[in-house]
This record gives sequence, structure tokens and C-alpha cells, in this order.
Amino acid sequence: MRFLAVGDTHLGLLNGRTAHAKRELADQAAQQFRYCVNKVMRTGVDWFFHAGDIFDRSRPKAWAIDQYYSIIQPALDAGINLAVIPGNHDKGVLQPSLFDFEYDNYHVINSLKYLDFDEFRLVASPYIYQGMREKERKMQAWIDNSDRPVIVLLHHLFSGASFGPMDYTFRNREDCVRLRLPDYAQVITGHVHRTQTLNGGKIVYTGSTVRTSFAEAIEPKGYLLGEITPESIMYRFVELPSIPMEVIETAVLDMEELEQKLHKLSPRTRILLRLTGMELASNQLQMLFAQFPAHRWPYFSVSPRGDRILEPLYAPFWRRHGRVQRVPHQYTPVFRQFASNELTMTETKTGLEV
Repeated sequence: MRFLAVGDTHLGLLNGRTAHAKRELADQAAQQFRYCVNKVMRTGVDWFFHAGDIFDRSRPKAWAIDQYYSIIQPALDAGINLAVIPGNHDKGVLQPSLFDFEYDNYHVINSLKYLDFDEFRLVASPYIYQGMREKERKMQAWIDNSDRPVIVLLHHLFSGASFGPMDYTFRNREDCVRLRLPDYAQVITGHVHRTQTLNGGKIVYTGSTVRTSFAEAIEPKGYLLGEITPESIMYRFVELPSIPMEVIETAVLDMEELEQKLHKLSPRTRILLRLTGMELASNQLQMLFAQFPAHRWPYFSVSPRGDRILEPLYAPFWRRHGRVQRVPHQYTPVFRQFASNELTMTETKTGLEV
């Protein structure tokens, strides 16, 4: 069974200083999602998984919902199986209007459940706000009792997941999912926007398809392409192009130097001026936005606002890794062989190149 998985597409994402800039960013989020769906149809993938946060808001605009429908319908018409779970931005439950498609191959999962298919068992849950331990017990039983490979589709935290330029890492928090994963089980999860693997590859974060914050300026965006057979699972990360981001972190507000830096950048670059070790008075903020008007720099933003004082955040990363806007991860394909005699399965499709 060949699959493509995405997460955190954040359709309807609005950001920028002008109406045109906001819609341009929303269109880019939709373009990334559309590319992934078109990839599904071009490569003969059997299943398309979405690991939550389809939309940026729990009550998406009508045009964002229209984007979603227009993007997924060709894949459904082509017979591609689609499984979707709501994330925290979807508030854990997708709107009834998103069930309007009457396709047997369209699975919108609004509650914890498992579904058995010929090649695998799908254990899936929307974002869990409460009752985590009880739901873990149910998932664990469904995993342990399966007679076929298991894909666990979630939108959650797992201990060890990290993000941001300081590599903040979640460690054994109460809202971290705790599962004992046999070799034949594979977790595909959203929520943390950096693609990464945990537990020897048994847990993989899809990462987001679009950068939603400057904490992701150094992170590549993309999707997962993989295959599961009776004996093994393999997958790889495929990078997508992203709107460029630039973080200018400084402890000195030098307007002439700042202007020189900005004029070297494309107007489409999302720019954060991050001032450390100082308060930014309201008249200074007004001066900055007057110096760099919205019609010329529609994605220019400044931090801090108010009386906050920021510590350096990106400079330590640059000292460790050089002045690069990427996380130094090695996105090598993952291949896991199932332990012998764990499962008895019929043959399924093979042949996906990773």
C-alpha cells in the first residue's frame, strides 16, 4: 500500500500588512496542498493521509473551504483513499459541511476509532483535549490486537519532539502521547511543524506544508511519501518550495543598516526585525513602519511590541551552524523490517522507490 501524508496545511492562513499580501499567503498555502494532492494522482498512490490542522482557524472562511473541496475532489474522483483528522486549529472536530462529499473512499475521522482495510489497520484520533490516558489504552489495545500492519494517524505531541531555532524539546509532558509500538505499527502525526522521526522511525512528524511563524524560518517544508507491505514500511521526506523568511536579529537599531539589508531582499520575503535587549517605544515602532511602508514591504514585522525585552534566539543557532536558514537534519529514507512471525498477511502492492 503506497501512501502520501501531509499535515498542518493551515488553509486560510492570513498574514501580512495588506489585503493583497494576506490573500497571497493564503493562496500559497493552498498551492502547497494542491501540489501534494496532484502528486498523489501522478504517482499512483493508494492512500492520502492528512494529520490535522487542515485549516488555520476553527471557523474557516467560505473561500478556504471552497479551496479544500476543489483540491481534494479530483483525487477522490480518481479513486484515491483519503483519511483526514482534525487538529487543534480545527478545534478537534471538523465542521459538518466537510462531510458533504459522499465518497466511500473519503474518511473524515471526528472521534477515536480504528478501521480495518485489506492491507492495514488505521487507528486514528482527532486532537485530544481531555481523557488522554483512557484513549491511549484503547489505541494500545487496537494496536496490540491487530493481525495486519497498523498506521496510527494523530495530531499530538510525543516526548522528544523538537522545534524552533533553540531546538525546544517536549519531554514527558502530560499531553504527550505514550504508546508501546511494535515493529508493525507506524505513527504518522501532525502538530509539531518540523518534520522529524522518533523511536527509531516508528513515529514520524509530517511537518507543515507552509511556514506559519518565524520559528520555522530555518525549517524545510514538505510531505511524506512511503509504502507499507506485510513485511516492512518505508518512507521519505520530500521538500516543497516555501515563501522565503528572513530574521534580522540585532541589539542595535541602525536605520541605515536596516534599510540596506531590506533592499537586498525580495518584497515577497517575510521579514522579522527582532530587537533584543531593549524596549521598543511606540514612536519607534511608528517610525519603523513609516520608513518601510506596507505597499513596499507587505510582510515586514517587528518584535517586541510593548515593554517586553527579548533575549537572543536565532544568534545562538547561527553560531552553532553558520548563517544558514535551515535545520541541519539528514532527511534520509526510513526503512523498517517487521519482526518475523509477528503478522500473517496476504500480499499487497510493492515497488515505491524511496
